[in-house]
Amino acid sequence: MIPTQIKVNIGMFPTPNINNGGGGSAPMGRPAPSPSTSSITKFEIGPVMVKQLVVGKLHQIQQGATMTASVSLIHDNGYYMVADTPSATDLPAKEQMLRGFTAASLFPGQVQMVLTTHGHPDHTGQANFFPNSRHFFASYEYTGNNYIKTELYTQDEMKVTQNIELWNTPGHTNQDVSAIIRNTPCGVIAVVGDLFYSREDALGNSTTWRTDAWNPEVGDKYRAKVICSANCIVPGHGPVFR
Repeated sequence: MIPTQIKVNIGMFPTPNINNGGGGSAPMGRPAPSPSTSSITKFEIGPVMVKQLVVGKLHQIQQGATMTASVSLIHDNGYYMVADTPSATDLPAKEQMLRGFTAASLFPGQVQMVLTTHGHPDHTGQANFFPNSRHFFASYEYTGNNYIKTELYTQDEMKVTQNIELWNTPGHTNQDVSAIIRNTPCGVIAVVGDLFYSREDALGNSTTWRTDAWNPEVGDKYRAKVICSANCIVPGHGPVFR
């Protein structure tokens, strides 16, 4: 059950301490289980950056779709956020996510925040890799079995670090949330879940998105807001695009 009496001011994080696993609440733990690391290409983590650990995909089949959601690692000067995780049954995508952590020389325990952009299973299934993180879903933040309302309960935007904001962006579902990251090498990056399926969807080939959407007219409002605000967009089922 979701409590209705608790209200919190999210505010800014304290100074991070990466040596003890991030903001002090998440242990560093053991390295993420992963296949052989011999073919993993390491990458540097910039002061403010977004890295797609899993590039999403979506293919229609006769009775539905084959799909993998994008998984993104977001960094802002010592604060780490993961946006979405693979489905519980998509083992290749799970391994790809974990290999991404290895490539970044990170442990899941160093991630202070996890954003689930919406509640569909292809975006939520591996959140258990981050049991000590602050989890954001819709207008709630939860840790353990405690759920508290965030600023998104009463307004459309909230700031969680100096350069990371969360925006309400409903349309695909009635609870979509996007991460907006400022001051990256690309400028403003929007990690939007299924507000956009792909670049092709954004360019007008949006029949599938509109058919699937909870309310495409509401979604159009927030799709326009994101396009007008961001230099780069990470969609739910495709590579990042400008």
